[in-house]
Amino acid sequence: MKQMKVCFNSPKEVLDFVNRVTKYSCDMDMKRGHILIDAKSILGVIGFMGKVVDLLVYDENCGRLERDIEQYLVA
Repeated sequence: MKQMKVCFNSPKEVLDFVNRVTKYSCDMDMKRGHILIDAKSILGVIGFMGKVVDLLVYDENCGRLERDIEQYLVA
């Protein structure tokens, strides 16, 4: 499993992120505190807008995912 921190500041960014991650077949969730949602669900992800959340990717070999979402990664 790979874990990254991401953040979105607008509904447009959420839509762009979800469109990018749905291209990948690997399973992904987003977690903040005890809340866990599917990272490919626009309704779930929009609830995390404006917050730094953990992106959990359950496949180490998920191609160019990090490069595709680098604008949403938080250090």
